[in-house]
Amino acid sequence: MLSTFEAEEPNNPVRRSEYKPPEYLVDHTDLVFNVINETRVEVSATLSMRRNPDAVVELDPGADGSKAPKAPAITLNVGSEIKEISSISIDGVAVDQSQVSGTKSTMQIPGRDGNFTININTVINPAENKKRRGLYKSGDALVTQHES
Repeated sequence: MLSTFEAEEPNNPVRRSEYKPPEYLVDHTDLVFNVINETRVEVSATLSMRRNPDAVVELDPGADGSKAPKAPAITLNVGSEIKEISSISIDGVAVDQSQVSGTKSTMQIPGRDGNFTININTVINPAENKKRRGLYKSGDALVTQHES
């Protein structure tokens, strides 16, 4: 279980003049929800991703003085607040959770070049989701913002 999440940062607007292309693109997403009860839902997310060829590339200096493109961290906005991360893998290889950081609704994991698949297994609590983003409780039902 990951316990290094920081407090939420306030929502600050992003101005058009500050926009930059995302570092990664998501080509396909599979989500599986296992509803235990209204306070515990296990979520399995599988994302097929790749580096964005239009992204701004930072160069990382090598030991020999040469510079190579640096793979930026992968930032994922999950919508619902994460209660627990069960596992994260990239192309079937487990990611050490000490390399994962973020807030209750975003996470950052080490960057990667080329095409890759991320699998993330988390637990969320829809009953505590008062922002009504992602999966949340509305009356007696669990819904997303598109169904309420």
